[in-house]
Amino acid sequence: MEIEKRRERLRKRIDDWRDVIQKNLVPQIGDVVARQAISGKSADTPENEILYLPSNFTEADHSKFDLVKLGEHERHFLEGTLCDFVAKIKTKSKTVDAWKADKKAQAYGQRGHTRATKQVRNVEERRDVLIAHYSASQAAMLSLGMSPDGPSFPKLTLEDTYQKATHSKRAVGDSRTFDGLLWTRSGVTGGMRKSHASTSMTGSSGLTQTATIGTQVVHSKRIKPSTLLVFLFF
Repeated sequence: MEIEKRRERLRKRIDDWRDVIQKNLVPQIGDVVARQAISGKSADTPENEILYLPSNFTEADHSKFDLVKLGEHERHFLEGTLCDFVAKIKTKSKTVDAWKADKKAQAYGQRGHTRATKQVRNVEERRDVLIAHYSASQAAMLSLGMSPDGPSFPKLTLEDTYQKATHSKRAVGDSRTFDGLLWTRSGVTGGMRKSHASTSMTGSSGLTQTATIGTQVVHSKRIKPSTLLVFLFF
């Protein structure tokens, strides 16, 4: 099974990370890592394993385990990663809009409608996975000291990807809706909303998101911010 093969490859990469890099770089956290291994909770699901990067520790532990400098490096990597995710989410959001417009204009008959719907859902799924990864990385940044009120990498929800179609004629109500945070970066309450509304968009809960193993989507899994980084740093 393809998923199992990808898990085997991921397990090897994590083991290499433990034995070659982590053991030499931060041997002082060896006992913490060992406790997770002994528990065996992630033996069959390496995508759930905690890597124990600085973002997995409290601020007090950063000093205790001498992780302050390493945390600065992780934050630097995460900043670049988040910028990449924003660009990719924008691309996927535009693709979703284009497929929906094409479906409305060109999908005739049941067969055409079914095919077009499948295409739209496929891109939507990929966009949602990217949003999940953005959320995981943003949470890691918060754990490293980034202010939750900072403008650079705010919380991002599906509503924040909304953008008024640039290729369509203006319609009734367009003047009362605004492009989402993804396009304006005006604050965490972005998204499709009325101009007189003051409701805050709370978005998805926690870090229960869709995880990926390579390019294969695995639904209803729990992904840790640190697990995500194994795809990004190596």
